[in-house]
Amino acid sequence: MEDIKLIPGIPEEGRYLLRLLKDISLDPALIIKELPRAIYHFRDSITEENRPACLGILETLLGCFELPIPDEPVVKALEKLLEPMSWNDLKHFGIEAYLATGLQNPSAEVQLFCFKLVRRANWKDRDISENIFELILICLNSESIQVSEEAFQLLLDMSDYHAYFEQILREFTDMDYQILDTTLKVRWLMLFTKLAIKSPEYMDEVVKKGIFAFDIQETSDIFLRLCYVDVLNLMLETQFSFTYVLTSEYGLLDQIIRCFVKETSSFTDHIGLTFLPLLCQKHPDAFRTIDEKYDLFNITRKRIDTKDTTSVILYGRFLANETITSLLVQKYEAESSEQYIPHSLLSRFLVDDTGLTSLAMALEQPNTSLWSKLWRSLPSGSLSSVIKNASSPLRRTRQLGFQCLLHIAQRSPIQLASQTFAIKYLIATEGDHETCILRYKVLQALWESSNEGKDLPLGRYQEEVQKRLQQGAFGGSSSTLKVAAKTA
Repeated sequence: MEDIKLIPGIPEEGRYLLRLLKDISLDPALIIKELPRAIYHFRDSITEENRPACLGILETLLGCFELPIPDEPVVKALEKLLEPMSWNDLKHFGIEAYLATGLQNPSAEVQLFCFKLVRRANWKDRDISENIFELILICLNSESIQVSEEAFQLLLDMSDYHAYFEQILREFTDMDYQILDTTLKVRWLMLFTKLAIKSPEYMDEVVKKGIFAFDIQETSDIFLRLCYVDVLNLMLETQFSFTYVLTSEYGLLDQIIRCFVKETSSFTDHIGLTFLPLLCQKHPDAFRTIDEKYDLFNITRKRIDTKDTTSVILYGRFLANETITSLLVQKYEAESSEQYIPHSLLSRFLVDDTGLTSLAMALEQPNTSLWSKLWRSLPSGSLSSVIKNASSPLRRTRQLGFQCLLHIAQRSPIQLASQTFAIKYLIATEGDHETCILRYKVLQALWESSNEGKDLPLGRYQEEVQKRLQQGAFGGSSSTLKVAAKTA
């Protein structure tokens, strides 16, 4: 495509479009109304054979953005016209000048099209000039959510190359940040956080910029406070960024834990449902120190007594982690006479969706001994209650019930295999589409986690289970298949 020459051969649709544009002053209202359709017809007429000739009206087509017509037909025609062209081809046609104009166009559609063209450039060789990159930075502040999100991702991808990362740091000043409204502050803060966790080197440079010098408790803006929590959530992703959270002079970890233990609100719910579960998953060793300093476990248990939904779910996440569960057992059973699972939570597990959510999490416990300890702690008849929930007419309750059954099948299949009513339930074929699939998945997990049933006391159900697995999710029954088809 480097040697494309503009040659005769523009299709009739292109000539018609040019005639309309030439005659626009003769009947503006009629021609403006006709132009979108003419542009679509021109787009449809572009082929590999006539594309070189069609490129001859590229500049004319770009000029259509200045007319009072929708941007969509112009963008669609440009996409078709420029589709096979490399960045070098585009540069041959002076695309950078058009990009500079397009990125400043108030139309979201035009800006998004420009982003697509930017992605064709060789970023490693700095094909995108500082001027174009600065315009992309400005697009991050766009009122259009789609434009700002695409600009965000584009900047993030381009910043894999240090030169572009350096330009972001250079262009963004503390004064810029202070005058931004909350929405824009959140966008920039999230961008810098995602840049920082790319590498320890990027982290050091962002820290020097003072981006993370914030105080959650001193901030009155609730949206900014929620953003600070999201920032710390991202910093749990890598060890080097978590180390910064632990050692920062601003005491970032202490800030967020203090907020959580101090009050209950929609803000602390966000901490309890995002940050603390992520911390459980990625850095559970931190909880020993946290509990020693802030009595986190006792505070969470007391809130469960008051039926605090967040604490009920959070404790289930505690019980899913081997390290944290061991801490709970040590604190409440080895050092006192309390149960490591509070009674108020045990009685809540099978009562409503919040309790079931917590139980489903707790049943993910990977340690066999701790899992068995959890199962023994549950009220008698718990398996029957779980199956009852899995049969609920309420979809969310039904899904949570099956989630519990799946974890039981994976962690301790004997609990299901030793109960005739449970096996009968799992090999049944009646039910709607989703129920058939979920029941079959549990049966598969039961089979796979027990050496294909050989380790289970299935007795006379051994062959039935095997046959049921061979039949598939819907059991091969025509009546069941009809029900499934209707509910799909």
